Amino acid sequence: MSNYCEITIQIANEEQSDILVAELSELGYEGFEEMEGQLKAFITETDFDETILNKLLSNNNITYTLSIINKQNWNAVWEANFEPVQVDDFVGVRASFHPPFQNLAHEIVITPKMSFGTGRSPGGTVQARTPTTTVTATKTDIDLAAALP
Repeated sequence: MSNYCEITIQIANEEQSDILVAELSELGYEGFEEMEGQLKAFITETDFDETILNKLLSNNNITYTLSIINKQNWNAVWEANFEPVQVDDFVGVRASFHPPFQNLAHEIVITPKMSFGTGRSPGGTVQARTPTTTVTATKTDIDLAAALP
């Protein structure tokens, strides 16, 4: 895992941003974040060549700032910061390292990996509410919505 360079480029308009994304992609930049008046471009520190970037941007009279993002396991950070989710008085979704919910009809204990199945999305909340009128002790339900495009 390598450190990343975050290049914050001041842009004039969306067309300029689109052109820069195309040109920087050709140079090995891996990710982009477009904001009002700015474009952030990301590349590994080992692949970053400031001379080439300066040549590309100076030809268009564009300024930028450079920041180094230290290598980090972002999934581990997300997992460690996962907070339990409670949907009404019906169900709670928590990681095994959280204390159990009290006074809920159901509890789902997960091992958080990325954000799938954590109850954080509106669709997940709707799915968690749906069984309040359909769950019986003899039924087994499965949510296949996550597999749909």
